[in-house]
Amino acid sequence: MSIKKQKKAGKELLQAANKVYHYRRDVLSEARLVELDKAVAELDAMLRDPAVSESPLEACMNRLDTLLRKIGGKIYPKTFWSDNNTSRGFPSRERTSSGYDSSLVFEIS
Repeated sequence: MSIKKQKKAGKELLQAANKVYHYRRDVLSEARLVELDKAVAELDAMLRDPAVSESPLEACMNRLDTLLRKIGGKIYPKTFWSDNNTSRGFPSRERTSSGYDSSLVFEIS
């Protein structure tokens, strides 16, 4: 993978880390939050460095990815349902006392 594509993937990973932090910081331990902050700062510094090579950048991204998979809950890794169901107005069924209603309701956020 070229360095340009790796940097783009790194930026996307930082966005995912930001989302995990904001959505899950109240349920994560202080040690995990410090670990996340350290990994994000390391990757951010590498992305800003114009002379970074591929292998250290890839290793840093793998460390952050592994951490996000441990602490991300349903936020990370991004799946079809978690990405599209809540953020793009994907139709969902309203829940009634007898089960699911047959009418569709669109959620727009």
